[in-house]
Amino acid sequence: MTVLMISIGRCTELLNKNEKKYTEQEVKQIRELLYKLANVEYELFTKLELNERNNLHKGLDR
Repeated sequence: MTVLMISIGRCTELLNKNEKKYTEQEVKQIRELLYKLANVEYELFTKLELNERNNLHKGLDR
């Protein structure tokens, strides 16, 4: 799986557009956390998708 990451500059731009301002280190930590969460969500989705396909095939084989 290829992961294309949003640049630190773009993350900083998005996170700092309101009153709250984040340091570069905070931006890196936030970005890292969001990528980890996205990976968990992706893994869960693919497992559920695979499970649904297996259940569909079981239903067709009856």
